Amino acid sequence: MSDLVNALTTLGLRHTAAHLDDVVALATKRRWSTTQLLEYLAESEQQERTRRSLERRLLRSRLGRFTPMSGSTSSRARATSCSWRPRASARR
Repeated sequence: MSDLVNALTTLGLRHTAAHLDDVVALATKRRWSTTQLLEYLAESEQQERTRRSLERRLLRSRLGRFTPMSGSTSSRARATSCSWRPRASARR
């Protein structure tokens, strides 16, 4: 199976190559047709590429870690999270 893993990696199907045993087991267990297997491979590869792309963009942006305002304990976060109220004319 090592030749197949190398071939998949060469084709750029890194996620499928890394999880080949799991994919084969899942397809066998669910008795997928060839079309169903190819649809699953295409979807999982696309999701993995999207995830890796997001990781690369986050690293390049140098944003670092951040704390959501809902988890913050600063007084400014508490004030801004509760201070906004819609005006009576905006309510319908």
